[in-house]
Amino acid sequence: MHKLPRNRLLVIVALIGISLITILVFCYSQAPDQPAKAEAPAQPAVPEVIMSFTETNADTPITRDEAVKITSGLLGIEPQASCMARLGLATDNTVPFLKIADRLSWEIVFENLAVTFPGMEGPKPEFSTITCLLDARTGALLKVSTIMPAIGAVYTEKFPGKLEKALASSDMSLVGMPASQLAQVAVKPLIPLLMDLEKREKDTIQPAKHLVAYFGLFTDRRPARNIVIDRPADRPSWIVMTGGLHCLMPTTFGDHYATDAQFVVDACSGKPYFYNIDENYR
Repeated sequence: MHKLPRNRLLVIVALIGISLITILVFCYSQAPDQPAKAEAPAQPAVPEVIMSFTETNADTPITRDEAVKITSGLLGIEPQASCMARLGLATDNTVPFLKIADRLSWEIVFENLAVTFPGMEGPKPEFSTITCLLDARTGALLKVSTIMPAIGAVYTEKFPGKLEKALASSDMSLVGMPASQLAQVAVKPLIPLLMDLEKREKDTIQPAKHLVAYFGLFTDRRPARNIVIDRPADRPSWIVMTGGLHCLMPTTFGDHYATDAQFVVDACSGKPYFYNIDENYR
């Protein structure tokens, strides 16, 4: 048998070794197929805020003077003969439950109001102008709002449907209360009610940059924790929202800055059914 020279044999062995090493390096350098990353679930889009008012002429069951009288009574102020009041078709998708879409309404603006809280040196400027939206056919108060600030608006004005979804998920609802039913109950007007809420929960109303309120018949269908306590059903109620608080509120859990507050209040007794205060702990 012909024998290869020793040097040539070593060269062949070396070449074979290099080839094997190259093959191994190539195989291990190929990253195994990575499983496709699961895409994060798409966040639901925030609905667009839709607020419009188109003036129109029409015969309505509720006259201008009646609209001014109803709204000023519910606010707790003297009627202003010179206040601006216009009739038109209103659309506002930020109002929970009441479905304001091309609804014939009165828009009434009260100016130069002197809303003063205890301890303040003068009237609160943010609450000096209040706009009310009133159903021109039924006289139901749909919405009360102060001028929206550049920063600090209540969250319902920025996230349409959020409040309604939160209440509806807990079997709560609100329907409009016709003006014809107001004579049957003693309703606590909104402005005196704000004073009471500030006394009850300090720094939830007075420092607010923005105020929005809704009025109607409130129903809470949640099971009562105590069978002795009745849940409200078609009870005249205020839903009060404040924004732009940005005040330090010490608690047993630590200091936090409150930015928004929400109250659902019995309009006859003035007692809150419940309230929520935004809590951003430091």
